[in-house]
This record gives sequence, structure tokens and C-alpha cells, in this order.
Amino acid sequence: MPQGPRFFSPEDEGNNIAVWDIKTGHLLRTFASILPEGEGAKKQMAWPALKWSADDKYTARLTPGQQISVYELPGMGLQGRKSLKIEGVVDFEWCPHGEKDREDAAKTSKKSPENMLAYWTPEVANQPARVTLINFPGREVLRQKNLFNVSEVGISEHITEFTHRSSSSFQCRLYWQNQCDFLCVRVDRHTKTKKSIFCNLEIFRVREKDCPVEVVELKGMIHVLCHRPFFLMTSTDTVTDFSWEPKGERFAIVSSSDPNLGNSGAGVTIKTDISFYQLDRSKNDFKLLRA
Repeated sequence: MPQGPRFFSPEDEGNNIAVWDIKTGHLLRTFASILPEGEGAKKQMAWPALKWSADDKYTARLTPGQQISVYELPGMGLQGRKSLKIEGVVDFEWCPHGEKDREDAAKTSKKSPENMLAYWTPEVANQPARVTLINFPGREVLRQKNLFNVSEVGISEHITEFTHRSSSSFQCRLYWQNQCDFLCVRVDRHTKTKKSIFCNLEIFRVREKDCPVEVVELKGMIHVLCHRPFFLMTSTDTVTDFSWEPKGERFAIVSSSDPNLGNSGAGVTIKTDISFYQLDRSKNDFKLLRA
């Protein structure tokens, strides 16, 4: 593939992330990888290093604990000439565009809907953890939700081990429904005694006025046991995965009460359960369909 008018220059030396226009073969920009900081942090590049907006007009990268930098295509210049400075930011996700949005825009010759992104920050000093929705490029805050008692003991992203981790651990996970009707925030919370942990699902109904939030509290508890040098957890009902039904108002969670969860080895089979939930319009909340 031809490289195009821009070649690697001395400014690109040491950078190990490159953005290309695959239609033209042009090199648009390069970046240095951002490695986790802090004692005990694995020096491993987070992936994806860049996240793309639904309309491909923007791509963004996270500097953990500091900022979200959004770049505008095709020039790859920093949008607004400044990053979103967000103290403690851990993760973010762009909102997808629904089929209805694209169809309406095509029929009425209107512009495609404005992009949204959601991000979360952990507890910092006396400030609670928080989920924030903003539009883009307007950068207007559309909704914020404080999250109290968010656990500092997180479940690893692939549920392969349980460790006491820094504030960069996934105490929250963000899940957009593919039509942009809902955003689910999975939150691992500790009780007031901090002796056990439970999981909540905070579901933002994005298209409704004031973006109401439904809370689904899962009854299972994750009990915390001290075992130096780590905090290990045994579980009576640990949520290991979540997924929305495409184009629907239902979702499913995978959970496990298997005592071997997190300690799997050769010949060990982890037992899991699947539960389905649906929005009950008559009661205006989510109910358990089947477990």
C-alpha cells in the first residue's frame, strides 16, 4: 500500500500507534502508547488505544486519571484545540447511532445526530464516583449520576483472578445498547461495613426527558476475605458478563456462585447462570424474566 504524501518523520520516532486512511494509504498521525502508572501496575498498553465515534468523525484516546483527547477526522487535529480535563477519569465509551436516527436524517436531509460519550470517575477525596454523559462537539453535560460506596476491590476484566487493585480497576463498566436507547453502568459496590460487595445495574434511559435512571440491584453478594498479599473474593453470585439484546429492551447477565470462580485450573469447570431482564412498560422498570 502506498504511504501517501506524509511519511514518518523524526517527530514520529518512538511512537508505536499509527492512524492510516485505508482508502488513500495516507498516514494521518502517530501516537506514543500510554502505559499504566502506579506501583504494581502492569506495563501493558490498553486496547483499543483509540475509540471511534459512531459517525467516524472523531476518534478519542484516554489518558487515565487525567483527560480524554478527541481528534477530528480526517486531519486528526485535536478538536477544540484542547482535551477534556477530567480528574480521575477511568474509562469512556461513545454512544452508537440508532437505525432510526440514520433513517430520519436521510429522509429529512438533516444532519446526523450529535455524538455522545459517557465516562466515569472513581471516588476522589470526598467526591463520590460519577458517571457523566456529554454531547459532542458541544461538550454540554447532559446527565450526571453520583455513585456512592463504589468498591476499590474490582473484578478483573476477564474474571480470571481477583486482586486488590488501584483506582484504575474496573469498578464500573459501561454498556451502550446498539440503538442508543439505553446505557447500562455495571457498578461493584461495597456495603457500609466494607465486608462484602454487591453489584448494581444503573440503566440510563437516554431518549426520555431528563434521562431517568433505573436501578437494578442484584441480590447476590461477593464476600471479601483478607489473604495477604491480596484481597481474594469468594462469591455467592458474581456477575461476569452483560449484554443488551440488539434493537430491543431486554438484556442478559451471566453470573456464577461457583466457589472455584477466579481459581480455575486444569479439569475445573466453572458453573454459570444466565438471567434475562426486560423493561416492563406498565411499571416503568426492568423486571427479571427468567433465570
